[in-house]
Amino acid sequence: MAANLVEARRQHLTAEVERCRACGDRRGLADASASLRISGPYSAGNGRTVAENIAVARRYAVAAARAGWFPFTPHLNTAGFEIDCPEISHQEWIDGDLAILRLLPRARAAVLLLPGWEQSKGARLERDWAIHLNLEIFDPPATPEEIPPAAAFRRRYR
Repeated sequence: MAANLVEARRQHLTAEVERCRACGDRRGLADASASLRISGPYSAGNGRTVAENIAVARRYAVAAARAGWFPFTPHLNTAGFEIDCPEISHQEWIDGDLAILRLLPRARAAVLLLPGWEQSKGARLERDWAIHLNLEIFDPPATPEEIPPAAAFRRRYR
């Protein structure tokens, strides 16, 4: 059942991406031509609780939006689902997360590593996949306000 849920999410996202590409849809608060994947610890065990890890990811996602990025933050997308859907294993969540990562276009997406990413199995896998996919990877900035502006990223890929 859980594998079907992950596959259904992947198919829905793929269809939505294709729909937007086909019609040139650019609605939203930030420029979707520069997506920033927020990657860092979700689970407890790195000196922070799950709630604290989600709060850190949210602070960086908000700063990314203010820097002109369209942030994609898995922490916020499935916050608390480990409680709401206990039948779905941690590995299945990671697999679904990586399936979404593989859909990101190189010239329009980058990955931002959060502080403590090295202590997270999921964040390490995301980084490895981002390298494999030749996505630009930003090391953790000292503060959320130091996220590189999306405009500089877009200029490099024009």
